[in-house]
Amino acid sequence: MDISKLKKILRIEGEGQDEIVQDVLSASMSFIERYTGYKINIGEFEEKFIGSNSSFYFTSHAPLKSVISLYEDNEDITSKSSILDSMQGAVILKDGMFSEKYIYTIRYTAGFGHGLPSDIEWCIGAISTALYYSYEKIKDSVKSIGTADGTITYDDKIIKPDILNMLNRWKRVV
Repeated sequence: MDISKLKKILRIEGEGQDEIVQDVLSASMSFIERYTGYKINIGEFEEKFIGSNSSFYFTSHAPLKSVISLYEDNEDITSKSSILDSMQGAVILKDGMFSEKYIYTIRYTAGFGHGLPSDIEWCIGAISTALYYSYEKIKDSVKSIGTADGTITYDDKIIKPDILNMLNRWKRVV
């Protein structure tokens, strides 16, 4: 979802409210990403990890779109890898294991992008709409703010139970 689509949903014309609309859109998308474990927009990521004597590795971000590179210490082993489960972000080594003797570096792309499921897009619109129309009262809707990770928990004035029920079907299980 982008700002122009959200403005159509909110029936906003012109650019006078663009900053607020972008703020509520970003907040909604961020909440859904944290809640479900899935990236909405496609991005490129790099992770380092120590092998676990398994042929699988689960990336921090999903859905997995592509493995750009995979290194075992300094040796390129990209051709030995493939995506086992895109939705769970699972990469598999075709022949072998991610040995605990090595440090691995993986670069990959992940996110829904234009393939965003319609019910997640609907939730973005619903949460954004609720945030937009209560923008001035937003401080009253905050239950807690996580000091370590900056997460914000809203009460059910903003995130209705039916929205959470819909998002629960999309929670990433790793």
